[in-house]
Amino acid sequence: KRTVSGARTDIISHGTTRFLFMNHKFTLFGKLGIAFLSLISLVGSCDGFKPSLGSPSVYCLHQYTMNKAWKSHYGQASLATKDIRLLRTTSNRRNSVISLQALEFASPEFATFPQQVFTAVNFLVLPFWAGMIFLPQSSLTKTVMESTTPILLCAFLHLSMVAYGLTQPGSAEEFQFLATQGFVKLSAMQEMRQSPVFVSEEWAHVLAWDLFVGRYVYLDGLSKKIPTPHSLFFTFLLGPLGLTMHLITRAIILKDISSLTKF
Repeated sequence: KRTVSGARTDIISHGTTRFLFMNHKFTLFGKLGIAFLSLISLVGSCDGFKPSLGSPSVYCLHQYTMNKAWKSHYGQASLATKDIRLLRTTSNRRNSVISLQALEFASPEFATFPQQVFTAVNFLVLPFWAGMIFLPQSSLTKTVMESTTPILLCAFLHLSMVAYGLTQPGSAEEFQFLATQGFVKLSAMQEMRQSPVFVSEEWAHVLAWDLFVGRYVYLDGLSKKIPTPHSLFFTFLLGPLGLTMHLITRAIILKDISSLTKF
C-alpha cells in the first residue's frame, strides 16, 4: 500500500487488479503484470513469509509499458506510463513507485547425509529438464536423454538413501509403522514426514519418477514430431498433469483419439 497525495491507495490489491482487468485501455501485458504483482502481494501476506526488504540487487521489472496512466479516484495519484521498477521504499509521496519485498532463497544444506542426498538430487535433475524443455533439438540433449544414465543416477541416489535409512536405529519399527499406518492414514504419513531420512528418500523417489516420465514424453515427442515443452514443464511441476497434456496433444496432432490410451 502506498500513500499518494494524501490518499491511501492499495496499488496491488484485489480490487485494483479487478479494475485493471476490466479496463480495456491497458495492454494484455500490463494486465498480466498487475496480476503478477497482486499474486506477490498475496503471497507476502501469508503467515511465516518473511522476505527481506527491497534488496539493492536488480529486482525490477524493466520497460513495463501501459497505454495510459491510471488516475486514482482518491486524488492525483498515477502510475508512470513507461517504467515501473521494483525498488526500495522511498519517502517521495508524489512520484508513485511500486516497492516490493525481494524474495530470499535458502542456501543448500550439507551437514547430514539426508541433506546431502536431498540437495544432490535437486540439482542433478535440473540440467536434464532444462535441456528437454529449452533445447529439445540439441544433439547433446538427444544423446543424454536417449541414454538411461539420468534415470540411473537418480536411482543410485535414491537407493543410497534407502540403504542409509535401513542402517539407522529404529528403522525396523519405522518401516512397520509405514506399512501398517502410513499407507492408510494421512495423519500417520504426516508423522513419517517428521523424519529427515524419510523425506529425503521420498523426495529422491519422486524426482526420479518425474524424470522417468519426462524422458518418455520427450522421446515420444521426438519420434512422432510432437511439441513437448509445455507438457514437460507441467510434468516437471505436477507430474501426471504433464503426461496427460502430452497424451492430449499427441491425440490432437495425430488426429487419433485412440492414442490417448496407448504408450
